[in-house]
Amino acid sequence: MFQVTPTSLGQNRVNLIPTTAMLQHYLRMAYRNIKRFKTTFFINLVGLSTGLACTLLIYLWVYDELSVDKFNENDRRLYQVMQKIHLGNGDILTEQSIPTPLNKAMREKFPQIEDAALTTGGGKGVLSVGNIRLKAKGLYVTPNFLTLLTYPLLQGQKTQVLSNKLSVVISNELALKLFHTTDNIVGRTIQWDHEKYSGPYTISGVFKKPTRHSSADFDILLPFQLYADQHANDVQNWGSSNPKLYLLLKEGADVQAFNDQITEFLRVNYEAAKGREHLSSVGYLFLKRYSDQYLYNQYEQGVQTGGRIAYVKLFSIVALFILVIAAINFMNLSTAKAVTRLKEIGVKKAIGANRLTLMAQFLGESVVLAILALLLALGLVALLLPQFNQITGKQLVLGPEPGVLASVVAITLFTGLLAGVIPPCIYPVSSL
Repeated sequence: MFQVTPTSLGQNRVNLIPTTAMLQHYLRMAYRNIKRFKTTFFINLVGLSTGLACTLLIYLWVYDELSVDKFNENDRRLYQVMQKIHLGNGDILTEQSIPTPLNKAMREKFPQIEDAALTTGGGKGVLSVGNIRLKAKGLYVTPNFLTLLTYPLLQGQKTQVLSNKLSVVISNELALKLFHTTDNIVGRTIQWDHEKYSGPYTISGVFKKPTRHSSADFDILLPFQLYADQHANDVQNWGSSNPKLYLLLKEGADVQAFNDQITEFLRVNYEAAKGREHLSSVGYLFLKRYSDQYLYNQYEQGVQTGGRIAYVKLFSIVALFILVIAAINFMNLSTAKAVTRLKEIGVKKAIGANRLTLMAQFLGESVVLAILALLLALGLVALLLPQFNQITGKQLVLGPEPGVLASVVAITLFTGLLAGVIPPCIYPVSSL
């Protein structure tokens, strides 16, 4: 544990080296200090653990917000077509809906498009099987919707499940409620009651509904052709906007250049189809990355000005302040306790302990305390998470996700080092 080396004055000097025995010695000293300063230890532990618990709860919320819609395999290349409409009073309105004919026209005109899909909300209807009746939220989609967005199919083939306009795909959660299983239900008939779309439909597939990280909320996918049949005039009208259009661009496509190309595309096609009359009410097109739509969904005069990202930034700052305050509280208590350890530091310096070794000891004790505080904080988070989910309307879990685990470890080490760096650097070490 100790190594004796000669000095330039011919005296022997004892240096502490980082051996296993040394680490055991540090742990014993940390344990003795905990027993000796029980009140200070308890206050430090409660303060750090409370601060870490609050920080972790906020972090889980922020992590979930930043992860929304990032689950798609084609996330980097998946975009939504938006339009800016210049209103008569000089205002600019930004809309997600587009004219239905735009889908076919863009696919024929631009080779950068690998695939495209239309969707429109189906509202809430009632599904029934036998005596079971449940409310469900529908979405009308073109057949290639499941190839653009990543909703894994538990049953059925992506390219076939929506090929028939009387076939539907339901979520695994809905399947469990209706049939108490997700197996062997393809081919079964269900009754969908929703205005003019009511009637019997055949289940052609079952998709796994994301429980987290998805802004889209639907229980049943129905063929877009059903909507098109009921709105035959609208789907052929360049002046009518209702569905949303999603594009999958090819690898290497220049998004900015593509944006420049499509800006006037809607206006050119509208003029060709209907003339210049009312052209002033037709919008200009641009692309928005699908996974950015959730956080950056606020526009003013056609310019993206924020959205939920403002809350993410705000709560991140709050979490940082809580963490810093908890660390400062720890530093103040450690500083007040430092004077009582002058004799211990003096003895170790007398037998050859250098400044870095003593700093490592104090920082090590601080990190050990931070780890203990983390364990207590994890218990508090697990206890409070159900209530926190109820308040936030989320389904957050404290699970073994790599990103969460790495961040928790980083936060703990950062807190321990930050909280323990000042007392050993300023008071006990430099004062002797």
